[in-house]
Amino acid sequence: MKTYIQLCLWALAVLWKYKIIKKSDRLRLWRKTLNLFLCFLAFADKERPALQLRGAMICAILSALYDYETDWVPIKNTSQSLYRDLLFETVTDAEARKIGWELFENDLYGQLSVHGLERGSDALVFYRIVISSEWLNEYSLAEIESHGRSLQIVDDLLDLDEDRANGHTNCLLTNEREQYLREVKEFSKSDFCKALEENSMIYYKICFCLFGPRVEETPTRRELVASSRPLSGVFAFILTVVGFKVLNLPLLPAIPIALAFCGITLSIMVFNDLMDKHRDVKKGKTLASRYPWHVFKMWKWTSGISLVLLVFTAVFWWKLALFALAIWILGLVYSVEKLSYPLNNLLVAFCAAAPVLMGAVHGSHLGVKTILVFIIIFGAITVSEVIKDIADVDSDYGYKDTLATQIGKIGAGVHAVGLCFPLFPFLFIYPNPAVRIIGTGFPLIVITLWICVARFRSAYWAEKAVDFFLTAFLIVLLCTH
Repeated sequence: MKTYIQLCLWALAVLWKYKIIKKSDRLRLWRKTLNLFLCFLAFADKERPALQLRGAMICAILSALYDYETDWVPIKNTSQSLYRDLLFETVTDAEARKIGWELFENDLYGQLSVHGLERGSDALVFYRIVISSEWLNEYSLAEIESHGRSLQIVDDLLDLDEDRANGHTNCLLTNEREQYLREVKEFSKSDFCKALEENSMIYYKICFCLFGPRVEETPTRRELVASSRPLSGVFAFILTVVGFKVLNLPLLPAIPIALAFCGITLSIMVFNDLMDKHRDVKKGKTLASRYPWHVFKMWKWTSGISLVLLVFTAVFWWKLALFALAIWILGLVYSVEKLSYPLNNLLVAFCAAAPVLMGAVHGSHLGVKTILVFIIIFGAITVSEVIKDIADVDSDYGYKDTLATQIGKIGAGVHAVGLCFPLFPFLFIYPNPAVRIIGTGFPLIVITLWICVARFRSAYWAEKAVDFFLTAFLIVLLCTH
């Protein structure tokens, strides 16, 4: 995330130094640059190396200036070209410079062909050199030129009305319109187009809007709902209500903020799937990778509903809404930033246990019961996260820094068992006999956890054992307060 922010600010600084351009146009150019950058991310590798990101941003700024000096305010003298200055300043490859400058001159002086499709061919060759991604370099020069031509047809299709009104070059305004439409329809079925869609939701949306969904690329409603982890949302809802009950507070404020927390949890879960969609394929989770646009729409729905609930809550109880918003931001940060152990597990545990603090936030009083419940939930979720990392260790190597990737499955299992012991005193000092009974049975959870990990080297039932404990604990708190 830091790299993305730095590049966006760098682009603004680059454009802002061109005082010859009006301030309003500089801001428009910056916005256009950011939009182009999002598109050009598809030409980078899935891992998004920093050098490739910088190359994508260079291409985005140059493309924006290209349009400015050929379409917005056409220049009369190429010696005054800002595009040329930036091209030779930021691009060191001689071939790329030649391609970029010759294309600019031909466009400026009206020397393009009638259809203008060489713009796409030359541009994609230029992008491949500047961004230098491994996946684009696997294609031959002829293939790159062919795919660039098809991408130009896609661009002309998107800009058809605008180009018709302004008299700009557009292949779909020529007599060969039907031929180009057939060509781009075939391109939409190509492996190259599918690779672009996998690399960027922007291209997925474009192809979805232009050509409609592929039959095999329409997820079921059940799959989309399951991707949001509804049980996690229910857990957040109940935990919020528990936070009010343990302090004997009225439940009226608890319901809207509990619903909001439920939605926030779903939003975080879906967003995390989108961020990890390529890595999750190794774990057999392919929904976000196969249907990124559908999952993205699911995230927009959950986020939109959560935001509406937060606004409603803020009207009457602003402190509750502000606290929930802070947890939401922390959850999204976890998905974007690759945090290392133990910070990654601790952040997840804190966000998961945070709903129980809502009662204390509303009542401006942090009671002993609230503290104990928070510590118990926080500790159990921390154990659960270590166990989940044990299950995901094979796919996490080289991508995510977890305890299991550091010391192996057995070592992480021993650590998870050790993390259970600090929870015993908090279970036994909680002022509720039913909770103490659960505390008495907690050693069975620990034994199950150890047997599953050490004996059978499986984290599945160990994770279920912790889930069973949390379910029983919440049921007791709901029914006995």
